[in-house]
Amino acid sequence: MKENKLIELSKQFAVDIVNLCTEIKENRKGNVLLNQLLRSGTSIVLIFMKQIMLPVKLIL
Repeated sequence: MKENKLIELSKQFAVDIVNLCTEIKENRKGNVLLNQLLRSGTSIVLIFMKQIMLPVKLIL
């Protein structure tokens, strides 16, 4: 149950980052920073999912 909540919160965080980056993108001055924010802000979901799926793969 706790992992499901963390997954949902992580996904929502990634969606919020994407939305923020979409709004900021109109200003071209921060493109490099914007790209890094987008990559790091959305990678949290992938990292978390790998940590959850790794034990499942080891069992199979």
